[in-house]
Amino acid sequence: MNARRVVFNVSALEKAASAAVGANKVLSIKKFRESLTRDFHCVFDNGKEAVVRIPTPLAGPPHLTTASEVATMDFLRRLHLPVPRVLAWNSRAHSSEVGVEYIVMETGQGGGPVFDEKAWEEVEDKLGEATSPFIQALSDTLRPLADLRFKYHGSIYYKADVPSGMKSYGDFLLDGAPSGVDLSPFVVGPSVHREFWEGDRATLAIDRGPWTSALDNLQAIVAREQRWLEGGFAKPSLDDHYLCVLPTQKVEDHLRTLDHYKTILPCITPTDGVLDSGRLWHPNLRLEDVSFKVAPDSSSVEILSLTNWTGAIVGPSFVNVKVPPFLYHPQAAFPGNRDELAQPLNDGMSAEEVEKAKQLNLKVAMHRLFEDVTYPGMVGVPIRDYAATSALRTMGSTWKAGLINARYFLSQMTIVDWPTYSPNPCPVKLSPSEIKLAMTTISYYSEEIAFWMAISIECEVDEQGFFDFHNGLRDTAKFERTKAWLVDAEKDFVAAVPGDERKRAFLWPYRESMQDHPRSHLVDF
Repeated sequence: MNARRVVFNVSALEKAASAAVGANKVLSIKKFRESLTRDFHCVFDNGKEAVVRIPTPLAGPPHLTTASEVATMDFLRRLHLPVPRVLAWNSRAHSSEVGVEYIVMETGQGGGPVFDEKAWEEVEDKLGEATSPFIQALSDTLRPLADLRFKYHGSIYYKADVPSGMKSYGDFLLDGAPSGVDLSPFVVGPSVHREFWEGDRATLAIDRGPWTSALDNLQAIVAREQRWLEGGFAKPSLDDHYLCVLPTQKVEDHLRTLDHYKTILPCITPTDGVLDSGRLWHPNLRLEDVSFKVAPDSSSVEILSLTNWTGAIVGPSFVNVKVPPFLYHPQAAFPGNRDELAQPLNDGMSAEEVEKAKQLNLKVAMHRLFEDVTYPGMVGVPIRDYAATSALRTMGSTWKAGLINARYFLSQMTIVDWPTYSPNPCPVKLSPSEIKLAMTTISYYSEEIAFWMAISIECEVDEQGFFDFHNGLRDTAKFERTKAWLVDAEKDFVAAVPGDERKRAFLWPYRESMQDHPRSHLVDF
């Protein structure tokens, strides 16, 4: 909780926000987002409204995170993307009475921010026949970013905001600035990606960019994890599924897998000037970040505002340009014929099976539609296939993501998929025992994760085993029922493998505890 804690002077914040909109005072202030940032919606005595954003320590490095977000939003507005205008900001917490970094910005068009998060299915129902026009409109809005090629990889800043001693590059576009657009105030500097600054990583002397090539960027990501592991910082994570399934993390195993990956990186990284060039992209576009308006006849959709650019980076296009989470479907990420249905329909299906298949086909189709319209030149490229992209996102945090996944993706790439990456022999030769380990552990891991998730859903506890008393005393009886159910489930789990009862009793992840984490007993296993 301390990592998300921010302490600030509320009166000073209201004063700064009021000054930014030409008002005398704030009439109301309401927090509507609480994640990496604390976001507040303010209404002022002159009738104006604004959003105030305060980053938590988890958002990224001090000063750089706020400075980069402000510059990025200005950069995007100059490219005519519908991004809120920044009215005031301060990236030096010690230099203002507020006591923290902050950004005051417009609420954006369309009536301001979305205050309650909606599932995609609910919004899809409201859009009705406008689902495809919505995807088309979102793609049209983001397409300029998909087409804008950068020479360098890192984050965008104003020139004056990159601290002395840190590298930065101007003249950063491969094709020059769009006609009539002044980009002279900006440079590409160090990456504000959280994983370069998270926890102990912030203390490491590592390469945080900017980088002059995609390969340099990817190698720095792998080297970051290696330096952190070698520094003795790696400890079992209480919130890690891997810990509950196979609590056997060894640093040397991680380093060996990362060395293998570094060896193949030069062979699989594109060098065509398109896929390897940098692209600026939204870091995690959620529906609540999109304001839009549907035409009365549902024939078209207008995107009014795209918000929440905290942590945006310029990265290799084949990694950084991706489908928004609310449109993403894992089955669409697997290679195959894009014209075929994800789940073909047949006469032997029940009505329920047909409906499920139609829903699956629709979700996969929406994923593919976004790709086809937004970045058609990257569709079907081998490096963007499931195993490759998953490996790229796993190797930078193997300790957190689990070595099982990293080993599996590495084996898929070096054995099954290698001919699609290179005509030359793979420089990494996994031994038969390594291949067997990768395949057996991923199978076991998948089965066990499904088992634990089913228990969590059945008991309505979260994935770490915590019970949420969201209804106060009314949940006390429910808690007792859940507790009794878990006692019986534990007995069945322990007795499932005769002769292995002691180990299985220890691996049962849920413990009744108000003083400690429910999984703390696993750390010393």
